[in-house]
Amino acid sequence: MGDNQSKQTRPRPRPKGRTPKPAPRAPTRYFAFGSNLWQSQMAQRCPGSPYAGVGRLRGFEWFINARGYANIAPTSTSSTINPNPGYVADDTDNEVWGLVYDLSAADEKKLDLNEGVPWAYEKKMVPVEFWPVSGNPEVINMLVYIDFKRDQGGHQPKAEYVHRMNMGIDDAVREGVPQAYVDVVLRRYIPEVDRRAIRVAISEETGISVRQINRIYARAIERGFEPNHRPFILRDEWLEDAPRAGRPSKQTPEVIEKIVKQVRHDRFGREKTAADLAGTLSLEGIDISATTVLRILKLAGFKKTKPTRKPGATKKPSGGN
Repeated sequence: MGDNQSKQTRPRPRPKGRTPKPAPRAPTRYFAFGSNLWQSQMAQRCPGSPYAGVGRLRGFEWFINARGYANIAPTSTSSTINPNPGYVADDTDNEVWGLVYDLSAADEKKLDLNEGVPWAYEKKMVPVEFWPVSGNPEVINMLVYIDFKRDQGGHQPKAEYVHRMNMGIDDAVREGVPQAYVDVVLRRYIPEVDRRAIRVAISEETGISVRQINRIYARAIERGFEPNHRPFILRDEWLEDAPRAGRPSKQTPEVIEKIVKQVRHDRFGREKTAADLAGTLSLEGIDISATTVLRILKLAGFKKTKPTRKPGATKKPSGGN
């Protein structure tokens, strides 16, 4: 009896194997109203969080706070939905428009660092009117970063922030954020810069294409240039080209000097072909092609000519023995 009871009450052994991993968390809908309107910046900060649509947060106002960055604060207006993303209420001070991203768990941690949680901003879920890229409009809770400590406007934006906001405004308007909202709300703090006209003028003055100017400008900003800082601060390392990949140039000052010296100070050197000069240099351990030699001579001002002889100055070879 005792043996049978002990067998019946003995716990069953657990099946061998790994504990199943929890299912990955669904993306969080993130409502961006500041410089993360700039989709290139958002793609760099959160590469796994695609753009999802346009959003409008009713009952909030947009401003620049004491830190010099965008913030929002609640007003007395309640949240209602309107199915037209181009619609703007009469009182634009009581709504905030933005872009929505599907924020992955990993990117949310990165964004927390970028936003300075919890010192600069705090995280809050709020109901947002949402017009997705595909599908019907709806009101859903979204993640928003809000600075509850510095909740008053009337401050100047940081110089570098103006550029990022202008880039974000371009993207936001293209996606459907109303131009009227930009003109009435954002332009109170963010001055518009006619970047295209400035670059066209620079192109006409320098002969550099607008596309190349855009590349130089973007590279300078990546390296630390602040376009809205006054007075301008420019550093050589912000503008210089990155080193090119590939073989090092053979046209060193020493090689150029040797080639030019042979031609300029030696009559027989002037009568040699580019291939002869390249062969002479190879005896000194300098591996250089005839084409490169010819290119160096052209840059130095030399022209390709045939050797000339005065009649009768050169003895004709005698025939026979």
